[in-house]
Amino acid sequence: MSGELAGATGRLIGLEMLWDEVDNREAYPFSIPALARLRELSFDRPVTFLVGENGSGKSTLLEGLAVAAGLNNVASAYQEIEGGPDYHKSCHGESFLDVVGGRFRGPGLYLMDEPESALSVMGQLQLLVHMEQAVAQGGQFVIVSHSPILTAFPEAVIYRLNEAGISEAGYTETDPYQLTKSFLESPMGFLQHLLPN
Repeated sequence: MSGELAGATGRLIGLEMLWDEVDNREAYPFSIPALARLRELSFDRPVTFLVGENGSGKSTLLEGLAVAAGLNNVASAYQEIEGGPDYHKSCHGESFLDVVGGRFRGPGLYLMDEPESALSVMGQLQLLVHMEQAVAQGGQFVIVSHSPILTAFPEAVIYRLNEAGISEAGYTETDPYQLTKSFLESPMGFLQHLLPN
């Protein structure tokens, strides 16, 4: 996998899967159906989401992007950041938002793997505000998410990973949106179907 960064801004503009350099395409992670069909992927917007079921290759692709872009690792809701305040004195979600608010500023490539796992609904809304501020200063995000709140970020591109490969999807076409909408429209009906006993 090769990531293409744009000049002085350091923006990720695309990636190309270098299949000629892969010894065994049947080995993990290359055998994951969505990744097995990957050739190129564009990152032409400031915010990109990767959505799909667990095991579809979202986090693996994000980790590959981090390596291809020359980054050490992917920020997750559980990662400690050195040199900052004592995050053990606040709850997990507050600590995460403190890190985002304090560190995600200006131009930069910010990779996050399911940040909603640390956040309440209000926390997810606060994360959207931090993201908008960072984007306004030249930041770029690639985020793995199951959250219909986060994936609503205006003008974000959403890539859906599944058995058929990787394809761009509209916000209302994604499973996080459709399943949450179905549930909220009729919680009891949804639960009666899901839990018939």
